[in-house]
Amino acid sequence: LDITAPLTITGQGPNQTIIDASGVISDRVFHINMSANAGTVVISGVTIINGNFAGSGGGIYNYDADLTLVNTVISNNITSSYGGGVAISEGSLTLDETQILSNTAGQRGGGVYVYQSAAAFTQTNGSLIAYNHVTGSGGFNGGGGVYVSNGSAMLNGGQIFSNTANDNGGGVYALFGSAVLAGGQIFSNTANNNGGGVYVYEGNTMLSGSEIRGNKANSGGGVYVDESAAVFTQTGDSEIAYNSGQAATGGGGLYIDEGSATLSGGQIHHNNTAGNGGGVHIHDGNATLNGGQIRSNTASNDGGGVYIFGSAAAFTQTGTGLIAHNISTANGGGVYVDNGRATLAGGQILDNNAIDGGGVYVDAGSTMLSGSEILNNTASSEGGGVYVYQGQATLSGGQIFSNTARFGGGVHVESVSAVFTQTGITTIAHNTASDDGGGVFVASGSASLSEGSIRNNNASGGLGGGVYVQNSAAKMNVNKEQIINNTAYDAGGGIYHNHGTLTLVNTTVSGNRATRKTIPLSQGGGLYVVDGTVVLTYNTIVSNTAASGGRGIHRTGGSVLLQDTIVAYHSVANCYPGSGPGLTSNGYNLDSGATCVLNFTGDITNADPLLGPLADNGGNTLTHALLEGSPAIDQGVCVAGVDADQRGVSRPKGTTCDIGAFEVEPAIGPATEAVYLPIIIRN
Repeated sequence: LDITAPLTITGQGPNQTIIDASGVISDRVFHINMSANAGTVVISGVTIINGNFAGSGGGIYNYDADLTLVNTVISNNITSSYGGGVAISEGSLTLDETQILSNTAGQRGGGVYVYQSAAAFTQTNGSLIAYNHVTGSGGFNGGGGVYVSNGSAMLNGGQIFSNTANDNGGGVYALFGSAVLAGGQIFSNTANNNGGGVYVYEGNTMLSGSEIRGNKANSGGGVYVDESAAVFTQTGDSEIAYNSGQAATGGGGLYIDEGSATLSGGQIHHNNTAGNGGGVHIHDGNATLNGGQIRSNTASNDGGGVYIFGSAAAFTQTGTGLIAHNISTANGGGVYVDNGRATLAGGQILDNNAIDGGGVYVDAGSTMLSGSEILNNTASSEGGGVYVYQGQATLSGGQIFSNTARFGGGVHVESVSAVFTQTGITTIAHNTASDDGGGVFVASGSASLSEGSIRNNNASGGLGGGVYVQNSAAKMNVNKEQIINNTAYDAGGGIYHNHGTLTLVNTTVSGNRATRKTIPLSQGGGLYVVDGTVVLTYNTIVSNTAASGGRGIHRTGGSVLLQDTIVAYHSVANCYPGSGPGLTSNGYNLDSGATCVLNFTGDITNADPLLGPLADNGGNTLTHALLEGSPAIDQGVCVAGVDADQRGVSRPKGTTCDIGAFEVEPAIGPATEAVYLPIIIRN
């Protein structure tokens, strides 16, 4: 039936008025071509069924009209090419309480095909696109429900569900056109390749109010974003939920191949994958999370929340973005960085779970933590907050707080090439290791800690409440740091140095505890050294506790060199030097007792350093101030390259440098003179 001018067809209802093309050999039901007679076609209250055509539009082909279908059913139509139910070339299509059901296309758009750039499609008012199918694969074939080639599509209500594509885009395929999903649902669609709910090739798709739910594909169970020009945006009260990525490549909720995604609202939740990236998989594209949530997703491999794969892949978390309650049955409960880069500049990574890297796992890529909070994550093995395998991680803002693992409750640094850096006003605190390294565990990599805080961490069943340094290749440099109030059960409440190299400069080690009171009794409340090399310069090691041995420093082996360092206020013994060379003094240290056996030039023993309580005396960290009359004032030696104290106050302020992490600043104000007058007694 050809329509060449504006027309309204009104039936008695889709169950009573049926236009059936089953008796027509190889033709569609309606062909709309207005030519010069631009106008509107309205079809309401009918069923259009059994069209069969080799060209586009098995049920209806709309070349250039503004077509509205009201309370109409388009079903069981077939085309070997594009648009099993309806194909739109240059016109428009609006669905109002209409159903497009069980249509088939051989190539594109089982239900609806939107072709030219001027073509527009709108689904609204409870309309339904369901059970449609695309049989072909390869090329650009797909779009079981809707295929948008160059035009535009608006889903403003209704449902696209249970459609299938033998290749990509079970529900919706956006080739070069645009799709706005502002309402309704895209659910239970299946793609045998990629994009169970939505596939974006080079198009632009915005999800602002719809739900993409319960879809399945090899990769991108919910959404697949393909080429570099492809753009996907999620905002508003929208959801990508309960989708499944069934292949090892992964991406249960969202898979980004080379395109880009901005997640500024809505939620990606309860998705799962048999591979990597339960919530989001970024292959070589980029994604920004600046206000939405990635939560409660599961990966059978790595990256419960987010997986970042290729060297060009990038992920940014900022604003109020939340990555929470995700699970990896392997590594990286919240975020896994394979070869790409992650910038975590805001929001939270919270309550995620994995074997290694409960919050974040950095394999060979890089991660910048410049403002995010990594909280309450759990690793059953290593790195409750952050695990660095052979890549780089930098904490320059935010905090790693209340995470749990067997080794490295806060941070675990594994291989020789792994690098972890903490700098600025940052905190690693209240983390727990059931064995060793409550705050930071350095196996064979390197760690640099500067101007931050390692505090209130706990190795509840082992060694190194604040820090554990394990192997000969391990390197740790600590400068202008506070390591305070950490607890280890066995030894090394603040630091346990098993091997490798440890350098502490301008650092306060205070209030740490080794708590075991049964045989063998705990030792080394502040620092415990087994082997390797430890160099201490301008440090204040005070008020740490243990059940036996050296409460401040306990050495059983290795080399410990001290210069310009205070060791004081420990009950029974400040130090246990151990056998052999003991503690090696490079001079100008202060021992409030005599157990450190310091006897080099400038060393002071059996003297109270007169320290103030741990307090904010300026700078980024807490310090013990030298009180007036302290024997540490102007009694140190200035060391080349160390020109400031823990707070950043320049050295020296007096005749020479002070001993310890605190440099006394002279009082600022006008000079005063005392005038003594004679006493005159008058009779």
